[in-house]
Amino acid sequence: MSFKLIAIRPLEGCNPKFLKVLKENEFYTFYSDFVFEKSLNENEIKLKYKSTLPEELFWDDKKCHINVSAVVGKNGSGKSSILELFYVAIYNFSVIKGIIKADEILENIEFDFEELNDIVKSSNMDDVNNNIRILNDYKYYLENKNNEKEIIEIENNINVQIFFTIGSEIYVINLKKTTATIHKLNKDEEGDYIQFYCIINENNNDEFKSLKQNWGLFYSIVNNYSLYGLNSNEIGDWINKIFHKNDSYQTPIVINPMRIDGNIDVNTETDLSKSRLLSNILTYVRENEKIEDSFRCLVKNKIASDLILKLKLDKFKNKKGEVEFDYLEKYKELYLLDILNVFKIHSDELDITKNEFDKKYGDEKLNLAEKYAIEYVFRKIQKIANVYEIEKKRFRSKESKFDFESKLLVREFLELLKNEDSHITFKLRQAINFLKYDYKSFLKTRNYEEEVIIPIESLSKEIFENLQNLQKKYLKPIKDSNDKEWFFIPKNFNLINFIPPSFFEIDIDFENNMGKFSFLSSGEKQKIFSISSILYHIMNINSNHTDNISGKYEYRYVNIMFDEIELCFHPEMQKSFINDLLKSLQRIDHMNIYMNIVFVTHSPFILSDIPNQNIMYLDKGNCLFGNKRPQNSFGANITDLLADSFFFGNGDKALIGDFAREKIKQVIKWLNNEESKILNKEEAKMIIEIIDEPLLKYKLLEMYFDIFPEQYDLEKEKEDVRKRAIELGIIKERND
Repeated sequence: MSFKLIAIRPLEGCNPKFLKVLKENEFYTFYSDFVFEKSLNENEIKLKYKSTLPEELFWDDKKCHINVSAVVGKNGSGKSSILELFYVAIYNFSVIKGIIKADEILENIEFDFEELNDIVKSSNMDDVNNNIRILNDYKYYLENKNNEKEIIEIENNINVQIFFTIGSEIYVINLKKTTATIHKLNKDEEGDYIQFYCIINENNNDEFKSLKQNWGLFYSIVNNYSLYGLNSNEIGDWINKIFHKNDSYQTPIVINPMRIDGNIDVNTETDLSKSRLLSNILTYVRENEKIEDSFRCLVKNKIASDLILKLKLDKFKNKKGEVEFDYLEKYKELYLLDILNVFKIHSDELDITKNEFDKKYGDEKLNLAEKYAIEYVFRKIQKIANVYEIEKKRFRSKESKFDFESKLLVREFLELLKNEDSHITFKLRQAINFLKYDYKSFLKTRNYEEEVIIPIESLSKEIFENLQNLQKKYLKPIKDSNDKEWFFIPKNFNLINFIPPSFFEIDIDFENNMGKFSFLSSGEKQKIFSISSILYHIMNINSNHTDNISGKYEYRYVNIMFDEIELCFHPEMQKSFINDLLKSLQRIDHMNIYMNIVFVTHSPFILSDIPNQNIMYLDKGNCLFGNKRPQNSFGANITDLLADSFFFGNGDKALIGDFAREKIKQVIKWLNNEESKILNKEEAKMIIEIIDEPLLKYKLLEMYFDIFPEQYDLEKEKEDVRKRAIELGIIKERND
């Protein structure tokens, strides 16, 4: 059975905020081969399983173990509710098991209240402006205290069971109020079926520690670009803890893209997506690998061949249009050597000496690109201190506000940043690595004021060889059963840290004059970014396996959830998405990940690639079973899928738009001499002529000519004249 997320079940007393149209004690099953037996006792679980599909249906030569399922239904049927219930359940599980510390969520509230107290003590209460400011701050504090209550309520009222398979075993995550346990179901073979059962009670073993030690827990990657979904102002602040969180893949769920108060920062998301895409296409292509089978093949017949780099010349310009390197001029000699030595790729890396520093980073040695890099590094550190919540109490209070003029504060802050291995320091590390590690392909002697074209092949090879040398120098190899050496790759060694930094404008050129990445449509870019983001996370998780001595959470099972991935996609791109995604996943070298993919979709093109047994059909909060389910999906006709699988009512199965249907109804009423909005026969005839459905058009014309036979004779005479004119060569025959 490999890895499958097979069902989710809301239990009695589940928070109605998340339950919505879902039913308590209902089994919402992603794979219908698993048949649950309903019981009045929610702690008594029974199900039977019989596989009706090839186990390797979505696998490629047994290299990439993948299962694919889907959830479909009308708007309001409960699709989003199932996902949100799953998200909050995993969040609660993480808090209860200590993976997420709930106290962290309230840290900012406490700090703001401390600031408020300081304001009260130091303010002249006769000052009207100060009074207003204090009251506003106090209002803000009270609002956040309400959020604290909401967080506690969410933690105490998520009663859910989540069922999943690991190999041939079935496990259930059981969440009730503030307790979270994992139980393995017992099994017996009975004829063609495998019976599973479990009675959850205090005497059951919690399998959590065992699964953690044996890499049996799963990690969820969620992709949701809906504008109105997952808004923390509506769903609660807990959701903020699971947006793309760079915690070395500890919290077992991540949601992309990042939202702040429900808003997606498109520019930030584009920068992040581009970085992940660059990391993928700069992945080294080995000699025995075809380019068209590598990550450089972004769109059908479009293979990335070159990077086009140019400095963002406006980035450091003043109001007069002049480039200013204020930080470089003031602080390079004071701090740059410290910064370069703090941000080491490995703790064993030797410090750069003052003599080495002067030879490489003396003012006369620097070109424009390197000056940009240094200026960027200082400004980024200042921004991190001002904006991000790293030791907020320490570096944003009045007494110790971060300032490059204070050497003590700077050195303290650098030590903190050294351990901040997240999106906060992501771009900073890229800029520092650009300064520290030389690549011939970058041709640093150029100033990049104009576009510079760099072959992807040569840059990829140089980065690959440099990383290999660094790995051999600083990392200890691990031998597998075949005595082959492997390296556990720490996050600092990830390729994404060595791509061209963000102060470059970057475009991608396709080989054979097939254009540039910037020329692609928004839908094409969305598809590339979506797949690249998944690949990036999977490759990081895949490379994150150690001997498990560190006590960190490591995952070999990944659950990928696409919520309406078809947004922005033309039907042709929807039709190819699953195939393209699977091929991309199969390109990952040394795959050691088992995957389950869930599509929540309105697209019949997505559904036609998924067997009916792997689809959850929802209708008004009910999960459909047996003969209530549509019978076909895999390889089914798209029109049939629309009619059957997306719950069009009996009157809607013609699949004609409502406006066109209403016009046709009015024509039929007029032809039947009933009250109609059609004014005359000319209007009726014109509407009939523009109908594209041939059988409907023929039938309506037949009715029309029955009423107006003289019109038929006239039409026939016109057609005879037209055919004769074609025979005589007077007019040409139309091909339409």
